[in-house]
Amino acid sequence: MIKRQLIMEYQGSLVKHLGLSMYGGPVPAIAELIANSWDADARKVSVGIPFDKPLQSNDSISVSDDGIGMTWEDCQKLYLQIGRDRRADAGKQLTKRGRRIMGRKGIGKLAGFGIAHTVEVKTVKDGHLTHFSMDF
Repeated sequence: MIKRQLIMEYQGSLVKHLGLSMYGGPVPAIAELIANSWDADARKVSVGIPFDKPLQSNDSISVSDDGIGMTWEDCQKLYLQIGRDRRADAGKQLTKRGRRIMGRKGIGKLAGFGIAHTVEVKTVKDGHLTHFSMDF
């Protein structure tokens, strides 16, 4: 197993203002994570929420999909770049499956911080797993 470190770079209280202010509460946060799945060309998205009891601080909410995935390099150079306009960056408005790309501000990855202190990302591309967590 190869261990490498991914680094998200940002200034000041950007995560607080964008993650907490824009995505405060579970509905907008989960909706944004589902939108990220759409942009990843996912055909199936699963949302796991423990409904059998009141949510506790150690509970997990998961959003998983069968999208195209990201390599380690994609995570570092594309996903972890705050403010990256994917539509302008890619020079196109459509995904490989012909969907209109929803992401436009490059901050959707912060949505999880609207409801959690730690966001865990697992992604597979070309048979390789990249797994990391982001801590608020």
